[in-house]
Amino acid sequence: MNTLNTKYRLLVPFGLFIILFFSNHIFAQITWVGTTTDWNTESNWDPTGIPVSGDIVTIPTSPSGGNMPTISSGTLATGAVTVDSGATLTQTGGQLTFDTGNFTIYGTFSQSGGTLLSDNKDLSFLDGGSLIQSGTGVIHMNTDTGLTPAKAVKFKDNGGGAATGSQAGSAIIRCKDFKLETSNCSFTQSENGLITVGHDWKNLGTFISTGGTVEFTGADGDAGPGLDFTGVNQFYNLILDVADPGFDDDPSTVIKVAGDFTNNNSSLNVETAEFIFNGTSDQTISSASSPVPGTSTFGNLIIDNPDSVVILTDLETVSFTLLQGELDENGNDFYEDGEPLPVELVSFTGKVKDQQVYLNWATATEVNNYGFEVQRTLSGVEAWEEIGFVEGHGNSNSPKEYEFIDLNPPSGDLEYRLKQIDTDGAFEYFDQIAKVNASITDIEDPSTDGLPTKFALDQNYPNPFNPSTTIKYSIPVDTRRGVSATNVSLIVYDILGREVATLVNKKQQPGNYEVLFNASHLSSGTYFYRLVSGEFTKTMKFVLLK
Repeated sequence: MNTLNTKYRLLVPFGLFIILFFSNHIFAQITWVGTTTDWNTESNWDPTGIPVSGDIVTIPTSPSGGNMPTISSGTLATGAVTVDSGATLTQTGGQLTFDTGNFTIYGTFSQSGGTLLSDNKDLSFLDGGSLIQSGTGVIHMNTDTGLTPAKAVKFKDNGGGAATGSQAGSAIIRCKDFKLETSNCSFTQSENGLITVGHDWKNLGTFISTGGTVEFTGADGDAGPGLDFTGVNQFYNLILDVADPGFDDDPSTVIKVAGDFTNNNSSLNVETAEFIFNGTSDQTISSASSPVPGTSTFGNLIIDNPDSVVILTDLETVSFTLLQGELDENGNDFYEDGEPLPVELVSFTGKVKDQQVYLNWATATEVNNYGFEVQRTLSGVEAWEEIGFVEGHGNSNSPKEYEFIDLNPPSGDLEYRLKQIDTDGAFEYFDQIAKVNASITDIEDPSTDGLPTKFALDQNYPNPFNPSTTIKYSIPVDTRRGVSATNVSLIVYDILGREVATLVNKKQQPGNYEVLFNASHLSSGTYFYRLVSGEFTKTMKFVLLK
């Protein structure tokens, strides 16, 4: 008898488990009724009771109470969630963790605050489903924001229409995989949004970012077989951490970046993927890849920005194309296919005008370009002579134009060539030859052209002055260098030698100039103005008397 009672007593806990299993609290089917909008109100659910972990929740298209649910506070849990087509789940605060099944949206999930967590289940937007994320909303695909995201955020059309997403404000999505799985799916990112991807980026649709950041964290190592960059990949800020996102998986991959690009992966070596920097204001590139030999950050780098793209580190690319704007090396080395960008001459022409020869040339790129020595010879005679020098632009990836005027050409058929000189003294002769016929009958002195033949800095007028005065100066023709611009500075100093005004600091062509100096911001006293151009320096004194 005692043995029998013992057996029955052992069955009681098991029976209670069976009862609880089929009750409303373990894996219950629970449907939103919507008497009000509060997720935390028991009467808003059928059967009555707030969902808990393991419950299977449905948000129907037309709840009987007429209201859609809003999560605004609390620490909540549920099992699988389905938001039907036409229905909307809104989160403005609080925390909701879903487990035992996927969170599937056929309608809309609108999140402007709070946190959505996943216990090893995916977040899927299907057949017209939509994510609208803004404000400070956070989607983190694990049970705690301090844990590495373990599951995916997906958008897919299974025949019911395109799934879409948007992110704005300071909203965050942290996931293992981010997937636009059909070609009609799309996602837009703006303002300061952030998406982090720990493994696969799969985009068969359209991803457009006009602000915010996508960061490949590499938390799960290099990308796997699920990666795909087939669709439109328009990023704003793009950050690569320690793993390889797999840009070269498809040789047709095109990555567009409108903001800044940061590569923290020193072993990244991209050989085929095309990167287009297409912002509308200055952009920056920094890369931990070690250039030369053979670790390139980009397969083909294309600059299509009307302003500047500035590199903050040494950089290598397999090929380089400049459509518009400028690549500013900022003192760093830039390599194309293992070699520094050369000085690329795109044109070199000559013409005779007023018994002088005008030479014009243009470059597409320049690296360490000290300048150009201009040489001349009579046609058919290998007796090149140096007739002038034009300073280069150092490092440039934007088109530059140059002009040199041969003031004293001999009569006859002439040929001109350029000797390009690097800052380290290395040089090369360009193949292009400019040929002209200079039928000179009467060579005049250059001074008859109205240009000065020597430097001059005149005394200001009036002097003393209050508060304005005019300073005149002259930049002469250099018969060796021809008519070409030279660096000129005109600076005002006080009696202690402190600089108080910069009136001129630029290149100027030979000619006569005057500058109006307004000293209304200065106190009475003696001042000095100094003209510097090349080896010429002259200082004059003037007095401000208020």
